[in-house]
Amino acid sequence: SLTAHYLLQGLSNSIAQRATPSFKAFQKLPIGTLTLHILILLLGVPEDLLFFYKHIEKGGEVFRVNCCLLLYRYHPQAATHSVLEGTIWNHRVRFLEDRVLSYWTSFTIWNAGKQGKKLYRSLSPANQKKVTAFCDVDEKKITKGFYTYEESEEKPKPKIPICHFREATPPFIICVKLDLTGGAFEENLNTLNLKEGRDYYHFN
Repeated sequence: SLTAHYLLQGLSNSIAQRATPSFKAFQKLPIGTLTLHILILLLGVPEDLLFFYKHIEKGGEVFRVNCCLLLYRYHPQAATHSVLEGTIWNHRVRFLEDRVLSYWTSFTIWNAGKQGKKLYRSLSPANQKKVTAFCDVDEKKITKGFYTYEESEEKPKPKIPICHFREATPPFIICVKLDLTGGAFEENLNTLNLKEGRDYYHFN
């Protein structure tokens, strides 16, 4: 609308007045492109997460220290509030694909519920094809037998088997939160005698 046009133009003017000459050049962009640029500026970036990922990518290690090393000041205007949950999720999935799934030829997603299916839908088509099954302990899900990826444009639509975790084949991507089942999940995982970082990774 015309109102939106002037609001966006005013916002761009305000930003550009505090920016470099090269940045001011985007004032001359078409309103659609201008809108996109402004949205990119307004959306937050999970800098801490990206810094951590870059540290890992460069061979960095992580050590636990049982004392406070950083005091974070929380306030309503903090930039962290502009970071969308979906943005963080997408970065996490891409990191998982780059650092883990690219080295696997097949794997099982542990959790046939909401989080497990969300992960499957977020994967690249190449990594979706690597998913041999979902596994779970919920008899209702297991009895159903499979998950149909309805959003897929493939015909017929992909159907991924659902089985009991004892019948599943590692490696696993585990989409189950820890400390929520009274120790039941942790006990089930321990019975398989698997090694974290080789046979499974947590993604929860």
